[in-house]
Amino acid sequence: MALGLLLAAVVAVLYAAAIGFGALNQDEGWYLYAGRLVHEGRHPFRDFASTQGPVMAYLYSLAWPLVRVAGVAGGRLFTALLGSLTIALTAWLAYRMADDAGITDAEPRAADGAVAALLAAGLLGLNLYHVYFTSLVKTYGATGLLTVLGFCGLAGALRCSRHDGRAKRTFLLAALSAAAFGIAAGTRLSAGILLPSVWLPLAFACWRAHAAARRRLLPLLAGMLAGGTLTLAFVYGPFLLGSPEALVFGLLDYHAAREVGSTPVMLAYKAGFLLRLCTSYFPLLVIGALGLAGWLHQRRHGRAITPPPPSLSLLLGCGLAAVTLVHLAAPFPYDDYQVFIMPCAVLLAVPSVVRLLRRLPLTASGRLAVVAGTLVLMLAHSLSSPLLQTWLVDGRNRIWWPLKSRTALQGLREAASAVQALGGEAGGKLLLTQDTYLAVEAGWRVPDGMELGPFCFFPGLGDEEAARLHVLNETGYLDRIANGGADVAAFSDWGLAIRSPGILPVEANQMRRLEQALQAQYAPVMRIEGFGQGETPLRIMRRNPARGGTEASPSDMRN
Repeated sequence: MALGLLLAAVVAVLYAAAIGFGALNQDEGWYLYAGRLVHEGRHPFRDFASTQGPVMAYLYSLAWPLVRVAGVAGGRLFTALLGSLTIALTAWLAYRMADDAGITDAEPRAADGAVAALLAAGLLGLNLYHVYFTSLVKTYGATGLLTVLGFCGLAGALRCSRHDGRAKRTFLLAALSAAAFGIAAGTRLSAGILLPSVWLPLAFACWRAHAAARRRLLPLLAGMLAGGTLTLAFVYGPFLLGSPEALVFGLLDYHAAREVGSTPVMLAYKAGFLLRLCTSYFPLLVIGALGLAGWLHQRRHGRAITPPPPSLSLLLGCGLAAVTLVHLAAPFPYDDYQVFIMPCAVLLAVPSVVRLLRRLPLTASGRLAVVAGTLVLMLAHSLSSPLLQTWLVDGRNRIWWPLKSRTALQGLREAASAVQALGGEAGGKLLLTQDTYLAVEAGWRVPDGMELGPFCFFPGLGDEEAARLHVLNETGYLDRIANGGADVAAFSDWGLAIRSPGILPVEANQMRRLEQALQAQYAPVMRIEGFGQGETPLRIMRRNPARGGTEASPSDMRN
């Protein structure tokens, strides 16, 4: 109990550090801005563009009152609560999986469950990389929680399906499990593979089972089919009927159109994805290797525990493999894509290690010491993470490592205060920017069509198509600069730079035209160094008086 409380306290400290010191990410801006729009009665795809499932915007609309008070930090706090709950549920499911392992010795199996829970919570909560990406306002916190909820429901359904007379309860738990997977698919598109990757092995096991076992498995299959179908229809049905073109474009065409280059470059990206993933989750890699070695040793000696088919471990493995393959197939497979599915890897690795640890000639206090030492090593891995250095150190000056004078969030707040001061009473609270998190922090709006921030510019689209899809082509961008109604503009190096959907640099001539239009309408007021994601310069401008803006006073000018 004491070790568990200490672990929870350390995890809370790591989450607090990730919220306060973690680097900014451009996605945080447009996700939170989408939540604001939904909170005000607008809807994704129908009223503004989105490149993920609609659940994300509706979920963060619940957090908007907190964001309105605390800015981006409020959105991170909301996400961290989701991530913390995911860790707790993963630990609980690891406890149940160890308890269900079928070990029959004199010592109570609850001790094995406690070890499993501690290891599972440590592998996620003491991993600074995992903590950071489940505190950022991205899809990983919510999708991870829904994924673990789905497997919790599935574990209950599997247990019920092994007993006669529990068909209704099996059906209900299976339906709830599939509903969680379906909502996950409505939050992050790559989670959509979870339902078929879990249901198909269940169907195969049912087909191979004898008559009595098949009768018990049929309610499980039917429940998952019903729950998944109804949930997906509820989540996506209104948008398929009301905004089919924008939905297909945002969820499929946008992601499929990304360009990667030659085959060697593509292979390098995919190798980098796997190598960075191993680096970030190295303790889990070690635990998994130990568990696999222990399981193979037991199997060679006829002592391996084989749960009745279909086992939860098999389904966890199928889900993990399917999601990983989907991410590997992406043109740019970033390693953080895997964050939401990593609880499945933990649940696969931990039970085998617990069984291996149990066979060692150790007393209960000896096992506790081994677990405590393992958790300390996990924490050491986090404290040595390059992430921590990038948050605290401002590069390298010859032989010195100067500390940063402000955190990324503090820099964002300073820029937001500068924007608010320039707006004045007649500012209209409309900010021309592709750094959407700056508008969120200031409490201002962005012009229609710029909700996706740096990914809102689609120069290959025609005028009517861009308008239908709620994004900007060059004509639309020039119109927002000239006639968007924003008295204040703010551009970091992320603005006027990315050509979607290929995620390529904007062509030089096109960038020159956009920059000239911006300079014709707005006069520079200040420049802030080291702003936002990538720590690029931020230019803050005010509309020229000749163009309808107010005169900038000398006191406004600052470098």
